[in-house]
Amino acid sequence: FFQPLLLSMRSYACRVRLYSSSCPYAVLGIPRTANQLEIRTRYLELARQTHPDVASGGGSSNFGRINHAYQLISDSANRRQYDDSIQL
Repeated sequence: FFQPLLLSMRSYACRVRLYSSSCPYAVLGIPRTANQLEIRTRYLELARQTHPDVASGGGSSNFGRINHAYQLISDSANRRQYDDSIQL
């Protein structure tokens, strides 16, 4: 009885998370199919641009978001768990 409602709510929540700015893939600007080397390369590029010692203004908040996103998907087990949680 509750299964269709649960699936539709989960699907909506996943879409919102997938396209929101808190999605680690969106934060890093990479596709979900990116490999570990692409993830690390993009993280290093963004970290250099937004590091508080280099960037002026809001660099530290962006650096924190980028660092959190990288920590979430740089480890294969954490990435698999995150990807499973947003499966549509």
